[in-house]
Amino acid sequence: MKLTWLIEGRIEKLQRLRIDVLGTETVFIGRGKQRQKVVNEFACVPVVDQSAPVNVDGATHVTIPDPTKVTVPGGESAYHVEWAVRIREEIANWPDSDVRFPFTVAASAQ
Repeated sequence: MKLTWLIEGRIEKLQRLRIDVLGTETVFIGRGKQRQKVVNEFACVPVVDQSAPVNVDGATHVTIPDPTKVTVPGGESAYHVEWAVRIREEIANWPDSDVRFPFTVAASAQ
C-alpha cells in the first residue's frame, strides 16, 4: 500500500508526528446480557516517528502484515477486522491529536 501525507498550517508548532498502520479485530462472545465485545489490536506497523522539525510531506510503501484476516458476518459470533492509518500529533500549547482513517484490505488478484 502506498501512503502519502501533506501537513499544512503552522508547522513550526508541531513537536512530534507519528503515523502507524493498525489492524484490530473485534469479536462478540456470549448471549443476551452476558454478551461481551472483545477488541484486540493484532498489528501495528510504525510508518513515521519524527520530532521537530517535522517534514511537511512524505510518501512510503507499507506492507500489510496479515492481509488474510477478514470480517466474518454472523449474528452471535460476528468477527470484524478493521485496518486504519493512525496519525498522532503533539502540538505546542494545544491538545494532542489522535485520528484514525479506516481503509479496506481486499484480497489480491493473482
